[in-house]
Amino acid sequence: MQDSYDPEDDLPLCIRHQKTFNAIALLLYVALGVSMLSLYEQWSFVTSFYVIVQIVTTVGYGDIAPSRSGELFLAFYVMLGTVLVASILNSLIESIVEASQAELADSLKETRDSVVRSISRNKIFSSKVLSMYWKRTPVANLVRSAVVYLLFLAGWVAFFALYERCSCSYGATRVEGCLDGDNCTETGGVQLSFEDAFYMGVITFSTVGFGDFSPKSELGRIFGSIWMILGIITFGNMVSNVPGHIQQVMCRDRPQLVNPQ
Repeated sequence: MQDSYDPEDDLPLCIRHQKTFNAIALLLYVALGVSMLSLYEQWSFVTSFYVIVQIVTTVGYGDIAPSRSGELFLAFYVMLGTVLVASILNSLIESIVEASQAELADSLKETRDSVVRSISRNKIFSSKVLSMYWKRTPVANLVRSAVVYLLFLAGWVAFFALYERCSCSYGATRVEGCLDGDNCTETGGVQLSFEDAFYMGVITFSTVGFGDFSPKSELGRIFGSIWMILGIITFGNMVSNVPGHIQQVMCRDRPQLVNPQ
């Protein structure tokens, strides 16, 4: 008995396994950048990775800049990333967002079912009426994406406001004469309040990246490198759901605008 023919077998490997191929390509791109910066700039792995993440996400704080010899490499590296990494990131972002929204939707469904059971016992509303608010409508998608974004923003604020409330930094950005610990503030350490951390999170997740506030400690840059990627994804997902909600509202109100009574 012959095996059934699958047209997908004729497709290139990179198309048949697009997600795997994209993930490998992105890892190789990041590894190349980290290796070159560690070699030519003599930066630590953490610092090199932190800078590469800024490039990939286009945050670009500007708090750590290459030497003149490294500028040429980064110029070509960024151009390569603009061409190749954009499509890779879009594919990965869609997968991550879909997974996170599905998990949140399941959680909201459990909450809804619990509320429905509680209210049904009192016979105030029918479950059909309540279910209308939790369907996959544009407004529901917007609410879910906003909740995910705010959770990641809260995580960013909590970490940096607590862990980096005062930092002497390290390496190329080390504050000269600063003493870690209880004497950080008195010796010129970089201070960060909850308001500053909130501002930094919003500016980072939107990829504006002014650079007036940025991660300073080694652990802060490790955390920030990972968290900014996730935060940017959640912010982009939230923004992408806004037009759908606006369109729904306009379509609902258009008959009243055309034929006012």
